[in-house]
Amino acid sequence: MNTLDYEHILGTIEAMVGIGYWHIDLINNSVFWSDEVFKIHDVPKEYGVPALDKAIEFYHPDDRHKVEEHIEKSINEKIDFKFELTIITLRGDTKIVRSYGQPILNENGDVVKLIGAFMDITQERTRLQETIDNQQLLNLAIDAGNLGFWDWDLKTNQVSYSEGWVGMLGYKPDEIINDLSTWETLIHPEDFEIAKEKIEAYLKGTSPVYETEFRMQHKDGYWKWILARGKLFTPPDEIGNPRLMGSHTDITELKNIQAEMQQQQAMNVQASKLALIGQLSAGIAHEINNPLAIVAGYNQQLQKILGDTSPEIQDILTKVEKATRRITDIIKNMKTLSHNSESHARELHNIEELIDESMMFASTKTYEVGATILKNLQADLPRINVNRVDMVQVLLNLIVNALDATKDQRDKIIEITAQQQDDKIFIKVCDSGPGIPEKNIENLFAPFFTTKAIGEGTGLGLSVSHSIIKNYGGQLYLDPNASKTTFVIELNHEQ
Repeated sequence: MNTLDYEHILGTIEAMVGIGYWHIDLINNSVFWSDEVFKIHDVPKEYGVPALDKAIEFYHPDDRHKVEEHIEKSINEKIDFKFELTIITLRGDTKIVRSYGQPILNENGDVVKLIGAFMDITQERTRLQETIDNQQLLNLAIDAGNLGFWDWDLKTNQVSYSEGWVGMLGYKPDEIINDLSTWETLIHPEDFEIAKEKIEAYLKGTSPVYETEFRMQHKDGYWKWILARGKLFTPPDEIGNPRLMGSHTDITELKNIQAEMQQQQAMNVQASKLALIGQLSAGIAHEINNPLAIVAGYNQQLQKILGDTSPEIQDILTKVEKATRRITDIIKNMKTLSHNSESHARELHNIEELIDESMMFASTKTYEVGATILKNLQADLPRINVNRVDMVQVLLNLIVNALDATKDQRDKIIEITAQQQDDKIFIKVCDSGPGIPEKNIENLFAPFFTTKAIGEGTGLGLSVSHSIIKNYGGQLYLDPNASKTTFVIELNHEQ
């Protein structure tokens, strides 16, 4: 690569990502600044590069000794350095900058030069602070490892990946191939076509920028969210081939925080719905209880009047009595379930009673599906310290999901088990459905993920349930060793 090509590339990268470069020649005691470094300091280039001591004076008085310590330590110990400090520009503006430095050694092992990168992160820090203040988002500081660069030769398909790019995914530079196939192999299959379309649209000129988000697989097997930005560089024919150059930023943490916010929002919506149910239940109870009491009273009178008549009539009257009691219980449970649902107060509850209540709420759907729910509970189970509303909500969600899974099966069996092992309580919901496709397992507890048809599910049930159990210090997970689909609620038994 010749000097002009090199300068074009560096200039393009500088303009695209706002990172300048510098070096300090310790032999000649001279300093070099790139255009971006001049720009960050608000120093016109014609002023020239200041001497090292004058350059350090741009830093805030409280930070100058820190810069000197970093430089001295790098020279003495021959190590890289990184810092984020405050400068005061020539115009008097205060900026927060991030600087990276690396010592260069001669053949005798002596440090003869320091080289490094320099960037203005003031806006980044301002946005970060605003995000934390307005949305309660924490720990969003971007580390050096969160940024990587790539340079794609559009004619040869050769791609140069920076150490930051490969390190972001857990690799070393010699562990990857420098061509497009590396990116195509590591990108998530579900994101590949969209990312490819974004690139093609930009190169054809139908999109003004190349910017997209996708997942890439880390060396350890998990997925990282990446924000990709790029810009087309078209040098004259005699200099080189057209290139698409850009950066990758690790936004996994930001995505996780957004998911947590969506979960919290979903839980707030659910709480509001329960509160509304409580209000409606109070009105329903008032309107239904009086005529229901009359029905129950007349039924008792009929039993007395008819006495020992035919067994068929007695059976009918008994069924009427059970039905009226069931209606009363349903209204009572709806009011109890919805009452003060926002408080989430925890009390000791009988596990079987919680399961029975959840089954009662699912009874209509159970009848419609034609399923059979079996209980297999260990005797003398201890009571668990939970919020009744929350726990019934979790169990009901698992039961309803199991009913949906079995509705098209010949055998519609759902088994609920509960047992204690040492200081753990395990409640399991197992169904005879077709199972969960492996490709869906990693997203089971993600907010708004659903495999149901439009209108049949919001994708919030498992996500909210997972958060509820997590708040109890427990776990909700899919049993990987079970032969049938089995969700497990694991709770700590509090003595």
